[in-house]
Amino acid sequence: MIVLFKLFLKNNIKNSKYPIYIYGIFTISIVFYALLLSPSGSLTPLIAKSIIWINILLSCSLFLTQQFYAQEAKQGILEQWMVMPINLEWIIAMKWLSHWLLSALPIMLLVPFLSLVLQLDSVQIMPLIGHLLLGSIIISAISSIGAAAMLSERQDASITLLFILPLLLPVLLLGAGGATVMLVGMAAITLPLSVIAGAAMLRAHLS
Repeated sequence: MIVLFKLFLKNNIKNSKYPIYIYGIFTISIVFYALLLSPSGSLTPLIAKSIIWINILLSCSLFLTQQFYAQEAKQGILEQWMVMPINLEWIIAMKWLSHWLLSALPIMLLVPFLSLVLQLDSVQIMPLIGHLLLGSIIISAISSIGAAAMLSERQDASITLLFILPLLLPVLLLGAGGATVMLVGMAAITLPLSVIAGAAMLRAHLS
């Protein structure tokens, strides 16, 4: 499984233009909000956190929905997964982990600087990063389900995104409100369920 994870990570790095799009969209959006403020204007901490959460939700979910299975589907690798001596659930889990590491973690490095741009108190930045890490796990897990559904139904990514956005709204509300315990619980439930659901959708698509 470690070899499989390294392979997924290597392939994702080769197609690094897509994560770079995420970082660019996220950064530009935050800076845009900051420029809209008047020189004497300010944001409440809740609004500043909500802006960050909304941008992470939209950028990460759209990227994962579009790209999670794109390369494997194009190259016909999905069929090979079905005959590998490893459970499909483990393959999807390694695939998810490689995507999460490449898409979500680098954004966490940008959050401290962009939080200051939004005039967020420096004391609140570390708790925010912790909540964002938990939230990114949930967002990535739900988005991977959307990617599998899009693959099965051959739907457009934007249409699929409309279906998964209602599932992501609780993450936004809990994250902006700093509900740590609820986020931990959602992450612990959502991640394994997304792997199981994704495997079931892939089996249905390839059968």
